[in-house]
Amino acid sequence: MTFYERDKELEAIRKIEADTKSSAKMAVITGRPGVGKTQLVLEATREGNPTLYFPVSRKAEPLLCRDFLDEMRRVLNLRIDEEFIDFRSLFKFIIVKSQELYFNIIIDEFQEFHAINPKVYGEVQTIWDRNRERSHLCLLLVGSDSALVDKVFHDKHAPLMDRADLWLYIKPYSTAMIRQLITEVKPDISQEGLLAVYTFTGGVPLYVHGLIRAGAFTCEDILKYYLRLGSPYITEGKEMLIDGVGKEYTFYFSILACIANDITARSAIETTLDKEIGGYLTRMEGDFHLITRQTPLFSKQGSKNVRYSINDNFLRFWFRYIYHNDRFIYQHDYEALQQLVLNDYGVLKHQSMRKYFAQKLKEADEAWTIGAWWDNNEENRIDIIATREDTMQCVFANVATSTPEADLDRLKELAEPLLEQLKDYEITYRIYGIEDL
Repeated sequence: MTFYERDKELEAIRKIEADTKSSAKMAVITGRPGVGKTQLVLEATREGNPTLYFPVSRKAEPLLCRDFLDEMRRVLNLRIDEEFIDFRSLFKFIIVKSQELYFNIIIDEFQEFHAINPKVYGEVQTIWDRNRERSHLCLLLVGSDSALVDKVFHDKHAPLMDRADLWLYIKPYSTAMIRQLITEVKPDISQEGLLAVYTFTGGVPLYVHGLIRAGAFTCEDILKYYLRLGSPYITEGKEMLIDGVGKEYTFYFSILACIANDITARSAIETTLDKEIGGYLTRMEGDFHLITRQTPLFSKQGSKNVRYSINDNFLRFWFRYIYHNDRFIYQHDYEALQQLVLNDYGVLKHQSMRKYFAQKLKEADEAWTIGAWWDNNEENRIDIIATREDTMQCVFANVATSTPEADLDRLKELAEPLLEQLKDYEITYRIYGIEDL
């Protein structure tokens, strides 16, 4: 299997495995579902020490222990007469065995123990602390749900705080890698097609490779692939989030639907839902990492001109069209839903282009600070303001909606009041169009 943009991560995991010669090591690999975490750790450990793969599925703890023990017998070729009904006893047995044997354990969806037996994390901590110096275990913990992973490793009283020797956050593909992958199989793809792939996948490998296998490289073909009877994408958003956000998921989903449909100010969302949402927004940004709070660049501290955006491209699409229009799903009227998206695609496309070019700038050089500017009514907007303090540079950019010359004049006019904040900066004005992808 070919891995793209994962060389540093593969090297880091292999190094941590090699370091178990001196003592046990723990690595945490996290990221949104679909970015390839499991395949990454399996590939990284393929040629090293024996590797046991333990997926944490939601079943009774004794059954999980039985499955894990069967994996030990199979991979390590051991005769194990003991039986275990709790993970604490099994993990103690494992770490004792690792004092004489070198092996890796991948525990996939480690956060799922919250639903099975949340005491497991504290028990693992105690056993780990008492035995790691004598052990040669490489423990690779893979998790998708950021809020639950944070509870285990980052919160104030997290049981495994400061225990991880390596922490990897696996990101979606870069804009350059999306282009490379798509043009390898579709050299004549149009710029509109590339933008559609980015818009509907955000570079998530699961989605990108799904489109490649389906040969879907236009907006129309992608929608036919996503929005069809039996498509896993119909329920993808709900399945990704429902466990993590908990029993109030319907209200969290309603907030996300508002933001996806351009109701992005807190007051407007509260008016729409007839409920105070401050605490929900805080958790959605700080705990679940689903949204970002934004204010216009150069606005005064404490500005109330705040807008919220959904971080994930696919979730923005899902909440704007699938969740918001589930009546079409229940009626199996997928063609009508496809047409609805096509009719609205101009709005989604413009939003996607803003994000694409901001991301592309950041990928080219991490030193850029990226923001935007808009007035109180959002009637006037500068899509991208990129600044660098080290080189005293600033780029004002808008996504083209009419003729580039007219857009450039308007951009300079909007930027004029902000130049007072950028004395001695080298100012560049750009208009990005579809041809600049």
